[in-house]
Amino acid sequence: MGLYIFPSTKFKTATISFYFRTPLERERVTVNSLLPLVMQRSTMKYGTTLELQRRLQELYGANFEVNVSKRGDWQITHICFEFVSERYTKNLGILREIVSLAADGIWGRSEFDSAYTAREKENLKSYIAAQINNKRAYAQRRLVEVMCEGTPYALNSDGYIEDIDAITPETLFAGYKDVFLQSPLEIFVMGDVDEEDARGLLEFEMSRAGISMLAGEGKTILANDMQGAGGALNSGNDSMTEAENVREVVERQGISQSKLAMGFVSEVKADVDEFYALTLYNAVFGGGPYSKLFNNVREKLSLAYYAAARLEPLKGLMLVNAGIDAANYKRAVEEILAQYNAVRDGDFTDDEFQSAKLSTVNFLEEMTDSMYAMSDFYLRQLLSGRGVEEKVSDIADKISNIRRDEITDVAQKVRHTATYFLTDDRAPM
Repeated sequence: MGLYIFPSTKFKTATISFYFRTPLERERVTVNSLLPLVMQRSTMKYGTTLELQRRLQELYGANFEVNVSKRGDWQITHICFEFVSERYTKNLGILREIVSLAADGIWGRSEFDSAYTAREKENLKSYIAAQINNKRAYAQRRLVEVMCEGTPYALNSDGYIEDIDAITPETLFAGYKDVFLQSPLEIFVMGDVDEEDARGLLEFEMSRAGISMLAGEGKTILANDMQGAGGALNSGNDSMTEAENVREVVERQGISQSKLAMGFVSEVKADVDEFYALTLYNAVFGGGPYSKLFNNVREKLSLAYYAAARLEPLKGLMLVNAGIDAANYKRAVEEILAQYNAVRDGDFTDDEFQSAKLSTVNFLEEMTDSMYAMSDFYLRQLLSGRGVEEKVSDIADKISNIRRDEITDVAQKVRHTATYFLTDDRAPM
């Protein structure tokens, strides 16, 4: 457990982000997903949604946000409070009041309201059911399920509709004690706050809740075992070609634009500097309008409406997604793999290389303009084992100094393992 405070007068507000980590497990994932939704409705002191919203308005329009996600094999419950800095208010105790409200909302529970639980159960059902309507995201999620089948990372961190009805206020409270009273916790304070005050107030509330905090610590390393991400890169059978290892899944629905998703596994872990070469490799391959996928698959050959690649740093995955016409399926796959091989062979221009560098560095610099993005960045650094000492500017410098040969070297450590195709139920194959 760790408490990390990053004071900055760059912002007129501040955020306190609480990240609770629980292992991704099928029997717990839905309860864990429902929990923060119900918790956001009220606290022990402010027992109705109306009372809680009035209190937030009294605190100069403070925000109370929750969300659930997955990072590696962890399910992350994020609770965040954003509030205006004391220097811009007449209330010099707003930090104390926000911390007190957070403690009441997170650790002050003794039960859950049955009406709020019932309503949020229905809301969660609707949310999960609607996920299929975003076909691009749906295809990406199905690809991960195919690549990581039988492993925790294949699970949907939002939960499963079929598990919701069985949840009661009592079972929800049991899950609450597991997540919020026993699970690992990282707290990030960002923005215009007094560091000493913030640390003292938070440590006081933690001690009242019986939670031991280690200020500045949080070195929990999330293992990146490639056996849990589609198989080890070395299959143990050197005579088997890469193509023979690729799993292909075709799913049909009533859609007009087909979705192609292709999964690649890397042996490069996020806790080594070579990961930054992998980041730049992904940018050259499919990171933006300067990339091989955009300029060849989309622009030059008109095989896709969009084509891009992104990394899942904590699992060593590179995921390609493209919107295509069903008739172009085979050609699109072939061309994406052709560009994948081109980067491996060093067949990319200096303009493509420098544009990828510039875009990546600009993205890092823009990230520092968001407290939410920065707390998320530092969480990822912790989970990968890198810690919070490395600054964004340090990473930008490393990216800027990467050589072409480092890109081709890291590209040899990336392997295509799965293809998922979502197409119309009447489209010929």
